[in-house]
Amino acid sequence: MKKYSILLIAHSLLAVDIGSDTNITLFNSQVTINDGDRIASGAVLNGGLIFSSKQATGIFDALFPISGTVDIIGNLVLNQDVRFNNQAEIRQLGNIQGNNKTIEFSSSIKTIPTLDKATLVCNTSLLTTANQTSNIFSADWSFDDKFIATGMVNSAANEITIYAFDGQTVLFQTSIASDNLTVYALRWHPTKYLLAVGLQGSATFNELRMYEFNPSGPSLTLVDSVDFASSFVLSVAWHPSGDFLAIGLFQATTDEIRIFSVDALGNLTFETAADIVPNQAVWIETLSWDPSGQHLAAGFFNSGSNPTLRVYDFSTSPVSLTFDIGLFTGATVASVDWHPQQNIIAIGTFGNPGIKLYRYVQSTSLTEIESTNSSTVYSVNWNPNGTCLITGQPVSGGIGIQNYFFDNTNEQLQLINSFTLASGFSLDTRWSKNGNYFVGENTNNLQIYEKLNTGFTFSDVTINLNSDLFISDSMITFFGESVINGRGFSLELASTVTIRVADNANLFFKNITLKGINNNTLANSSATSNMVLDSVNLVLDNTFTFTFGNFLVENDLVITVTVGSHVYSFYADKTNNITGKTFIVN
Repeated sequence: MKKYSILLIAHSLLAVDIGSDTNITLFNSQVTINDGDRIASGAVLNGGLIFSSKQATGIFDALFPISGTVDIIGNLVLNQDVRFNNQAEIRQLGNIQGNNKTIEFSSSIKTIPTLDKATLVCNTSLLTTANQTSNIFSADWSFDDKFIATGMVNSAANEITIYAFDGQTVLFQTSIASDNLTVYALRWHPTKYLLAVGLQGSATFNELRMYEFNPSGPSLTLVDSVDFASSFVLSVAWHPSGDFLAIGLFQATTDEIRIFSVDALGNLTFETAADIVPNQAVWIETLSWDPSGQHLAAGFFNSGSNPTLRVYDFSTSPVSLTFDIGLFTGATVASVDWHPQQNIIAIGTFGNPGIKLYRYVQSTSLTEIESTNSSTVYSVNWNPNGTCLITGQPVSGGIGIQNYFFDNTNEQLQLINSFTLASGFSLDTRWSKNGNYFVGENTNNLQIYEKLNTGFTFSDVTINLNSDLFISDSMITFFGESVINGRGFSLELASTVTIRVADNANLFFKNITLKGINNNTLANSSATSNMVLDSVNLVLDNTFTFTFGNFLVENDLVITVTVGSHVYSFYADKTNNITGKTFIVN
């Protein structure tokens, strides 16, 4: 028998081995698991655990149960069975490599993950950083999220830089000088490697430029440019079709908004303009198209009581831009972004509150529906489905980036993350096109943040329940051969949950009641996926069509239809082995 001495440790150790194989080590604070860390056999995690990132892998060798707050997030490899006791709370899930070990949930664990829906949908953390030679004014993702472009303050060289991004790291590709001019705005084409760039006013050089990026070079080549007689091009915005480019001018005496058509090669042709009377400057990155491309929102520098937010109607035949409606927002509008699915416009301002949301009704009204944040907000950007709004602002009390969940039901913003920056400001926060990442800036650092809950994998693991369990969110794909043993309790799946069986994998449900089952919550990946039901009560809340793989039944299967108008439909692409009795209860 091993003899253990007891060592009390108040804080987590950032080491290869956490705890000891010869001593009992008590960790009363949440332990951080870095990549490659091993939780030793004598470690007692009374404060729980958290992974440093999604990429971090930790090995579990402990002989003792886990208490406290558990944020798996990364990749947990089991070399021992793991037990979560009555003091454990599983806030966030991650990937679990079971190695034929068992996870035992205590009777007090009734919901996983426990973080609220808003946090789960928008929760993010810092992934990686790339240093640059000067402060960043603008940043954007390419249409395929493979590249990030940045535009910088005049640094005498390399004001435009292209990076490659592989989901984990940022790798420099190429950079070019912009004739010692500050890059105030840049945006990638919606479907091509064309980069529109807006520059500070110059008597010598052209302020609007179109570049083509060649990944195989890699190289950045000037395609076309336009001179504006020393007027600053502070904003550029691609029409959703990619056939038109809107630009906003500062220090222009006329036609402050201009529309160019763009051919397949990136050549620019002036089409139409909007003249603001009296003269009023379009601010940095304050042009945004609605999803249909029929309307253009524009934010302006504060000038008396003149409208600082305007919406224009846009037509392509013939090309025209017509003022529709505007209002005075109370301060200079520093950023504008149109909701990707609704007629809601988010703005950042130089006032207090710094964030305002407006509902737009064509030819009728712009109505404020929400406001928050007491700081100046330089940047606002919706994620692709409009559930999260990321903001950038001057560093105040360390905070430079904030991430909000948008509750569509009551049309309110809920703060999810605040990110501390060392100094400076974050001028152009931008979500990736797939919504899994966003870029921000910290003085002269490009920072990549990642969304934490994008789907997880479990492999070769047995999960034992000791109470009814509700899975509140996430997509979990099971690999290898895994078991969920209900021990007579129920497993209920929220409408946002999917449990999927991978190719050539088996998932056994034993002695369990499955609730919330429909076409979206339970599925096989292919014809080689097997879902085995052993003494299961299947409770349907909608039509359930089983179209892939094998649906194998051992012992009794009871199917309960909870909505009388819905009918259980069973379809499979091969013969199913049903060995027990099947009941349909209406």
